[in-house]
Amino acid sequence: MKKFSFKGGTHIHKAAEKKNLTVSSEVEILKSPEYLYLPLNQQLGKPSIPIVNVGDQVKAGQKIAEKDGAFSSNLHSPISGTVEKIDYLINEPTGNRSKAIVIKNDFNNQEIAFIKRSTQEALGLTSKNITDIMEEAGLVGLGGATFPTSIKYTGNKKCEMVILNGIECEPYNTADYIIMKKHYKEVIRGLKYMLIASGAPKGVICVEDNKMDVYEAIKNELKGEPAISVALFKEKYPQGAEKQLISALTKKEVPYGGLPIDIGIIVNNVGTAMALCEAVEEGKPLTHHYLTVTGNVSSPKNYLVPIGTLFSEVVSEDDLAKNKVLLAGGLMMGKAMYTTHTPVTKGINAVICLEDMPNKGPELPCVRCSSCIDECPAFLEPTTLANLVKYNKYDQLEENGLLACIECGTCSYVCPSHIQLLDYIRHGKYELRRR
Repeated sequence: MKKFSFKGGTHIHKAAEKKNLTVSSEVEILKSPEYLYLPLNQQLGKPSIPIVNVGDQVKAGQKIAEKDGAFSSNLHSPISGTVEKIDYLINEPTGNRSKAIVIKNDFNNQEIAFIKRSTQEALGLTSKNITDIMEEAGLVGLGGATFPTSIKYTGNKKCEMVILNGIECEPYNTADYIIMKKHYKEVIRGLKYMLIASGAPKGVICVEDNKMDVYEAIKNELKGEPAISVALFKEKYPQGAEKQLISALTKKEVPYGGLPIDIGIIVNNVGTAMALCEAVEEGKPLTHHYLTVTGNVSSPKNYLVPIGTLFSEVVSEDDLAKNKVLLAGGLMMGKAMYTTHTPVTKGINAVICLEDMPNKGPELPCVRCSSCIDECPAFLEPTTLANLVKYNKYDQLEENGLLACIECGTCSYVCPSHIQLLDYIRHGKYELRRR
């Protein structure tokens, strides 16, 4: 059986991977809380523009903010209730503050009228029909990048292949696995709609070899589907990074500073495909998200939560009290949070509580072992970039490939001197943006 992989990267030790904590859990549908906090900045581009006012009554599924420009996205209410505030209230999982729409739940569960279609009707839609649905539903990349989905399908460049990313190589995280396990038929139909939108003749679903049950289920479901296949990948980190995934599967390289469509490829997360299926067939916008809550907690599990739910609603006070670290996102690429007054957004698929960060220790001098260079999947020199940041040589960062860094954290993970290379690199990127 052929297994794909890429050059570089690392193998996360089983003792640190911890997927076993939630891999067998059932999905708990979290009851909508009394208040939801919906940041306007849940996508790669500009914040959305509110189209409701304080005091307005809203229904579940109602659009409450419109996209502002091509790289922005629409925002919808997951609940019915009253708009209580529109203000800079929120600490985002990115660490930034953002203006947010605060909705008080009336618990009446009133919904807007959704436009429903049968699968047969949906497969008869045009490319523009599908991309319009993507845009109206507020779909963004649910793997964490939050790139507005419709943008990938509305350019002038020809697409030869749509890849669905189901790798989920981050330690602890199992939300994508649960989506594929419970909803693989919807994921496949979502990919079919992506093929219509892109005009691509071929679609591939990518799964890592630590998810063989999902691989076999998808493979069996795809019998008689000549346009779609499933590919198996070796378990490796960061196998799910977009450019590394493309390289492993196609042996093609996305040019520096370019996008996958530059070589005829579109990549989407499996969660995005399922969300598209719901938008096309059920008429539902993106209002709920699968979330892994795990780590040193009393009951690790996967939830389906309304977007805008505070971390404090999914992590108990007892669990918070016994841990020092609260991560938004994965162990390798997530951000440490200082408050639970932080909402689940479209781009966050895990909340992790830890007693302390693994492999943490005092930063020691670099021993010149070259582990970070040998295993960097972007073929960079993390030590060079870190030193440029340390000594304020920011003008040399771009020429040393800073922007090619995918922030996977492999360099920090393998460093025997506990040098937080990724933190230095992220600070360098921040400083360049600030300047």
